[in-house]
Amino acid sequence: MKELLIISFLMALGGSAGESIAHNAQQLNINQKNNYRKIKIDEVSANVLKAISDNYIGYTVIEAYISEEETGEYKLVLKKEEKQLVVYYKSSGELIKQDVK
Repeated sequence: MKELLIISFLMALGGSAGESIAHNAQQLNINQKNNYRKIKIDEVSANVLKAISDNYIGYTVIEAYISEEETGEYKLVLKKEEKQLVVYYKSSGELIKQDVK
């Protein structure tokens, strides 16, 4: 309920900035609620794998998960040398967010 009030307030601000902030808040809320199940790397959408190879040169996918909520959202753990990242993608290949592990 609190999130709904915040989003409503941001939408009331008007303009694309308010809408963008509200959209990001909604997306963050969705990401926090998703549960993921581990999958094989070769089960990840080709669009997602292409986006990773284009945007994370030198990184290797070491773990892959898919949302249990059937949103087609992926959570992937990437590694390059000693650095690890956790990235979230839509099945279309659109990046949702990136976290340093």
